[in-house]
Amino acid sequence: MCNIKRCKWCNERNEKYIDYHDNEWCVPNFDERYLYEMLILESFQAGLSWECVLNKREAFREAYDGFDIEKVCNYNTEKLEELTQNKGIIRNKRKIKASVKNSRIFKAITVEFGAFYNYLRTFTKGDVIYETDKTTNELSDRISSDLRARGMAFVGSTIIYSYLQAIGVIYSHDKECFMHKMIFQGISRDFSLIGEDQYNTIGAFWDEMSEIYGLENLRGLGYNWRGATMSYAIGLKSGVIDGANISIELPALGWEKVRGLTENLKKIYDKVYTGGRLDYEIELFFEDG
Repeated sequence: MCNIKRCKWCNERNEKYIDYHDNEWCVPNFDERYLYEMLILESFQAGLSWECVLNKREAFREAYDGFDIEKVCNYNTEKLEELTQNKGIIRNKRKIKASVKNSRIFKAITVEFGAFYNYLRTFTKGDVIYETDKTTNELSDRISSDLRARGMAFVGSTIIYSYLQAIGVIYSHDKECFMHKMIFQGISRDFSLIGEDQYNTIGAFWDEMSEIYGLENLRGLGYNWRGATMSYAIGLKSGVIDGANISIELPALGWEKVRGLTENLKKIYDKVYTGGRLDYEIELFFEDG
């Protein structure tokens, strides 16, 4: 494990940084409390390093009542003054004041859209962007512009880009990093068209592929066809449909096996879907190296 290569920004002398890089950064996490916490923390990063914020994360959690948005939205002048005196966090008065205003706007967005992730999906369409060596893009520009128009502060495009990486909307591990993934192929169909029998047919396909490629636990752990959701486990890897999108993560099989698996996957899905609107999205990718 000592020869593991990580992204060049990761300070390997900092255990918190290593843990964040290996287990959290770029991993999709759309839990509402997490989305809220990360947006507030990212806003404190402006002009500083993320490592600085990460080192103070636990102190922030304690100071901000575990990022309970209801409590934060009700912070008064006395509480703001208390925060500015807290040596465990970043004591920037403008950022502290903005964090409360941003919290109230975040809450208003969740009321308007039902969830903050629903709001984000109006921009992302549920897609994951795979790119490296960037600090902004068109997506972060649009989200930043909208949040600022709603009254948020310290949510410039660079901050929002970092936020989207943190929550797994943008996947940016360096090519040399052991976490780097390479997309092999994408195809699409609408999962709302699938019936229970068709899911069973797909499950049988995964059983066959498991035997052919010598993979353990390739068959879906379970499915809920009425809700168009299902999850698969491939060895210790996993993939989950989010809405009508599925991301299946494969072990490093090598190009030839992945090509063969992809062709078989196409055949079975084209057989299962007969007529109607055929618009689904399946991403197969594997670890490079």
